[in-house]
Amino acid sequence: MKQLSEMYADEPFNFQMVYDHYKKFSTTKSSMKVFPKAIAMKAFEHLIELEIAKPIDQSSSSLKEYCPMRLLVTSKEIEDAVLHYTGCPSDVKHWANSDWIQ
Repeated sequence: MKQLSEMYADEPFNFQMVYDHYKKFSTTKSSMKVFPKAIAMKAFEHLIELEIAKPIDQSSSSLKEYCPMRLLVTSKEIEDAVLHYTGCPSDVKHWANSDWIQ
């Protein structure tokens, strides 16, 4: 979400965009396991519950994979959180602190 927000100058993103970005990074730049879409959606929903991101239009009838979202935290806050999370895998730390955009 951080990288998509930076890449598209704070334009809305959706779960499908995030999932596609995650899969591409995981398969080309990392040894991270690619989790099935349903598991990734649960994690995404958890981030919404934590108010990391939120839907732009709560009344939107679009499929939840394509619901436009906004990131509610700054890139710096994400980088700091990942840096201070002791159990965070090194690939995730690298990804969160990189400007890998493709």
